[in-house]
Amino acid sequence: MKSYSHLRHTYSRAYAVTNWLSRPRQIAIFAAVLGCLFIVAGAKAQSASSISCQSSSFSSAGTDVCTIYLSGTAQSQVPVYLYSSDPSLTLPGTVVVNAGTSSVAFNANLASVSSPVSVWITAQADSDMGTKASYGIQLTPASSGQTSGSSSSATTSGGSTTTSGGSTTTSGGTTTPTTPSSQLQASSISCQSSSFSSAGTDVCTVYLSGAAQSQVPVYLYTSDPALTLPGAVNVDAGASSVAFTANLAAVSSPVSVWITAQEGLTGTKTTYGIQLTPSSSTTTSGGTTTSGGTTTSGGTTTSGGTTTSGGTTTSGGTTTPTTPSSQLQASSISCQSSSFSSAGTDVCTVNLNGTAQSQIPVSLYSSDPALTIPAAVTVNAGASSVAFNANLAAVSSASTVWITAEASTSIGTKTTYGIQLTPSSTTTTPTTPSQIQVSSISCQNSSLSSAGTDVCTVYLSGTAQSQVTVYLYSSDPSLTVPGTVNVNAGASSVAFNASLASVSSATTVWITAQDGVTWSKTSYGIQLSASSSSSGSTTSGGTTSGGTTSGGTTTSGGTTSPTLTVNATTITFGAVTVNGQAVQTVTLTSSGSAAVTVNSATVTGTGFSVSGSSFPVTLNPGQTLNLNVQFAPTVAGAATGQLTITSNSSTNPTATFALSGTGSSHEVDLSWNAPASSSDPVVGYNVYRAPGGTSSYQRLNSSPVGSTNYTDSAVTSGQSYVYIVKSVDNAGTESVPSNTSTSTVP
Repeated sequence: MKSYSHLRHTYSRAYAVTNWLSRPRQIAIFAAVLGCLFIVAGAKAQSASSISCQSSSFSSAGTDVCTIYLSGTAQSQVPVYLYSSDPSLTLPGTVVVNAGTSSVAFNANLASVSSPVSVWITAQADSDMGTKASYGIQLTPASSGQTSGSSSSATTSGGSTTTSGGSTTTSGGTTTPTTPSSQLQASSISCQSSSFSSAGTDVCTVYLSGAAQSQVPVYLYTSDPALTLPGAVNVDAGASSVAFTANLAAVSSPVSVWITAQEGLTGTKTTYGIQLTPSSSTTTSGGTTTSGGTTTSGGTTTSGGTTTSGGTTTSGGTTTPTTPSSQLQASSISCQSSSFSSAGTDVCTVNLNGTAQSQIPVSLYSSDPALTIPAAVTVNAGASSVAFNANLAAVSSASTVWITAEASTSIGTKTTYGIQLTPSSTTTTPTTPSQIQVSSISCQNSSLSSAGTDVCTVYLSGTAQSQVTVYLYSSDPSLTVPGTVNVNAGASSVAFNASLASVSSATTVWITAQDGVTWSKTSYGIQLSASSSSSGSTTSGGTTSGGTTSGGTTTSGGTTSPTLTVNATTITFGAVTVNGQAVQTVTLTSSGSAAVTVNSATVTGTGFSVSGSSFPVTLNPGQTLNLNVQFAPTVAGAATGQLTITSNSSTNPTATFALSGTGSSHEVDLSWNAPASSSDPVVGYNVYRAPGGTSSYQRLNSSPVGSTNYTDSAVTSGQSYVYIVKSVDNAGTESVPSNTSTSTVP
């Protein structure tokens, strides 16, 4: 006999099976009649932990032998679903890890490619659909001279150095002594290390496209509270680069953090990624990183279904309406729905990174026979996108299918979009609150040439059973979005307005959405180009009257004013486990026409704290500062507090923001099998608990438990407990105890 149950938390899950012990003779009949009783304290569902392959790079078509590993030994057969990120990689749809083993091998078939590309294998165990593992294989054309073999593949984003299969390519860092400062661009970033497994400091360098004739300011931005950077650095006259220090905090789960550098004269940007892993996490060489379903490696970001390939991204200096067709790329895909539970048709759109001057063919690829799409679509001259139908078949098991788009003008640059398919009888993914996550963002416009408002929608991976809070972040001061939006129960999406200011040079701004359940993220880019009708005065918000410009920038009679804006009004943390921690980022932006000084940021309320900067700090116009607001409850129950930010801002110099969160307690769930038959009927069960390492059992229930499960809510973090169960007859006589089962509370 076997019995399985699940703890509400992922800690201390154990599996235990035993037979009844013999009773003394006077109650031997009772024991024999009751048969056997089993207790399980949170049997753990095994998850996909890592993937390894014999080779991490190929320069011609071939077959790679790969292995998927679980987080432990399977107690019964565990199906593992495999997904390919690219049509050049073919995998079996499912492999099975047999009982008593923890891994299974499979073949990955790789086709020849005409340009270098990284393809990804993703594995997802049926027993834990919320956790995925990924592995990257570098494919190069036969003529490219890349070295194949079994060496591990490592990619450093930022465009400065890429190593794959023993071949190294270095770009950037070239000095051009005669480039005027007004034409210089931020070309690349490099750091001494591209990955950290604990808190530390990285020495990084930002490079210009040539030598500066005069001092050039470079503004630095961080994508995550775990990465702290200086607000700006200066490249001195005669130099083409400047070094700076990046401070990295410890993280509890793997995450990629991004440094963005913006050259202060042309507004061009370049980006570099650093991989952070917990000190206790295991990172498998060859490009395997597992983090709750989101994998970022080597400049390729996957989050909720939208993936854009490429390493270093440099924006600015190029106006979308005049982008040459030879430079156009497939930038993103959006669909009306990101999940299907039966056969149907999805209306999807592939977007270019600018407006086509002539017809642009775009090739489309499907990762699975359950997804049928046209082989190619055409973006007409004067357009930047084209719609198409995706036909989806019914499936017998949950699967993610991928659409890949590649523009004929930029072969080798691809973007992908994932659609979750579930059987009509399967409701786990779309309806289980703990698995709901943000899947994609779409906006009515993907490019704007003047200030305005874009109507956008953020989509979840399924229907919300209760209200789901989604946090929104802007990558640039020219883009303003609400701090949070709520997806109501029964819905899977919510619309919001994105306000965009005029810009003096072309730039791409990004909206990032993060759900408050799984903390997964997805992003959407909007291309801003300089308006051709710009006059000598600066307008932010689009309205100018009597020399005063609305939208946060004020000019009056030549007087400049400092203004500070904050991307939040309230900060809600939701439920956080006692002795755990949740962090949210608050972005301060200098949105006026003069530098603003932030004097202090303080919090009140038990369990709340703020970090990320020392004060006072001065922000130049357009510069941002990220503050990390933490909630770390030590007791169960609701908590409130307040964040106060003081500055010399011309508006709202003392800004306050309400904080709220709830500390949630740990619980241990127990379940057991009832006796198969008994002539002395069982009327209930008594549950006993002892501190770990002892036999001092105390009964937890005041009267016999009528069901075969029990929840122990009176547990303490850091403690271990041992449980037994005894069955009881009508006279109150107890059986011998069941087997013991141990649970440790984190």
